[in-house]
Amino acid sequence: MRRISLMRTSPGKKGFSLVEMMVAITVLVILLGILFTITNTVAKTVVNTSVKVDTFAAARAAFDLMSQKLSQATLNTYWDYDNPVSPTVYERQSDLQFFIRQNTQKSGYGQEVYFTTPCMYSTDATLRSTDGLLNACGFFVAYGPDTNFRPGSLPATARYRYRLIQGLEPTENLATYCNWATTPTSTATASQWSTYWTNMATFWSTHAWINNTIGNLGTGTPNTNDTPLVNNVIALIVWPHLSDVEDPPGGTYDGARLTSNYTYDSQNGAMPTSGTQPITANQLPPTVQITMIVISEASAARLNMGATPPTVIETALSGKFTSSKYTQYQADLASVSASLSAAHIAFEVLNTSVTMKESKWSDNSQ
Repeated sequence: MRRISLMRTSPGKKGFSLVEMMVAITVLVILLGILFTITNTVAKTVVNTSVKVDTFAAARAAFDLMSQKLSQATLNTYWDYDNPVSPTVYERQSDLQFFIRQNTQKSGYGQEVYFTTPCMYSTDATLRSTDGLLNACGFFVAYGPDTNFRPGSLPATARYRYRLIQGLEPTENLATYCNWATTPTSTATASQWSTYWTNMATFWSTHAWINNTIGNLGTGTPNTNDTPLVNNVIALIVWPHLSDVEDPPGGTYDGARLTSNYTYDSQNGAMPTSGTQPITANQLPPTVQITMIVISEASAARLNMGATPPTVIETALSGKFTSSKYTQYQADLASVSASLSAAHIAFEVLNTSVTMKESKWSDNSQ
């Protein structure tokens, strides 16, 4: 009996061979491998980015707070006769001071900045709602223990870190105006006025009004009015300068026309009897650029910080940020970044240019 097949094979039509199937499977495996690698790389990038954002989130918040307070610095500059006894010209005068100096613990940590600003901070509950209260304020980097500001419930073992410190004095303790109460009367002699100006020059040069906001930087022990804003800030560079139009990078002064070493003192040479006032006398700089270098807590813990600052950080910062020429600033920043990277230290550089809102800049040297 003959069977009749219902399936017919078309002439010339064939199935996949074993070799073709193996090739197809190999290609599919390779594509899946590539897809997995890409997915894994993207996932790691997202995780690393998230970790980095979380790691430096506190530093960014402190950086923004510092920028905001610095932008509100004031001098309340006014014009008055150069000499009440024998007036000749009007000069800029102020009862306040704005100054930047090299960090007194280690110059490589950058600069310290001190100013008066309306933070309206007071320990007296009856004053807290008063608008416009002035406070002495300062920011600087210090290395040392957390002994003076850690909660009592924590273990007594000191934890050493680099820290961004904020000094903020209550308005009722502000010493800015204390010496002006002795201003001579309108009938005072030239000798009495001379003695007064000498005393005031000493008052400003010794920075007596911020004595309660400057910590003992030699040991890293803060003053009672000092508060650590964030850990692991290894350098704070505070650079007062003119606009890029007035003092362009690479130009004659290379960004250092206002100051060649980052320092700035609005009361330096500003006493009315000092003769011709310098350009900075009783003036806020128009712009202050602030740069903050922060390392991660994981890197800080790996360095096993103790009473002696870690050599790798100290070496990286040694001799840096003392010349405010633009090219030198860039070179210093690149050098520190390279040193930290070579030591496998995770870090971030925060940078912004703060416009001084109360600055009424006048370039009277031209």
